[in-house]
Amino acid sequence: MRRPRLPQLRWPSRNGRKGQLGTQRYELGRAPQPRPRRRLFPRLPWRRLALTALLLAIAGGLGYGGFWLVDGPALRVQQITIEGAESADPLAIAAAADLGKRSLLTIDTTEAGARISEGVPAVKSATVRREWPQAVTISVREHVGWGYWQSGGRRVVIDSAGLVLPAGRPPPADATTIFEIGESRPLDPWDYAEPDTVTAVMQLIEDARSQRLGVAIERFEYHADRGLVVRVADGPDAIFGDWRNYSFKVAAWGALLNRLEREPIEVNEIDLRFGRQLVVR
Repeated sequence: MRRPRLPQLRWPSRNGRKGQLGTQRYELGRAPQPRPRRRLFPRLPWRRLALTALLLAIAGGLGYGGFWLVDGPALRVQQITIEGAESADPLAIAAAADLGKRSLLTIDTTEAGARISEGVPAVKSATVRREWPQAVTISVREHVGWGYWQSGGRRVVIDSAGLVLPAGRPPPADATTIFEIGESRPLDPWDYAEPDTVTAVMQLIEDARSQRLGVAIERFEYHADRGLVVRVADGPDAIFGDWRNYSFKVAAWGALLNRLEREPIEVNEIDLRFGRQLVVR
């Protein structure tokens, strides 16, 4: 198959005649471009501007909505319910909590409970919980008197840990009184009397009710030099000292009382403070 023959290019010569294909040099020039028309106003990116405006409007709406929720009336505390208050004043509890008209989103329930226990003497602890959308419930645990501590003719209420209570639920009608013998000392509110002695007396009362002791206790005394002394009706008194080795002291006391029943010996008191070395006087 024959290849197609390409036509030969011939360049015009300077004198206007057809010339031969040779080595001619020619200069190439750039064609003049038409000048663009000037716009009276610059072209603006309308789509981008519209999208930006939309995003700003959405952000502004969300910000205003958030501010309205936090600071508006929709979630503000309008009702306070108090549970567990018998001796404490509910109005004092609500005032100490300081939650009225505050937003449920911003209140600190832990701090509110601490303010109540610090500001209301009868309250031992308090917890606050949210009740959406406009209420809170405050549950209080009040101080409860266990008995009395009498020193120098002055009797104060104490709880089961020996803490002097200025307010709270009173002790029961048949509450025990511990008498401090000797030099009297002032006991101010929130002072501790003798926690160790109070613990021992509580256990002795429980054992006496269960007939474990087998004695009729008249009263409990505290001496600065001897500790706890138990006065017994128709029998020798017992010097316990403190709460340590309580079970051993009770067992040794009972064994010695049984022996005294078999061997009548005049004994005024039994000293249980020295372990296995029981002292009778």
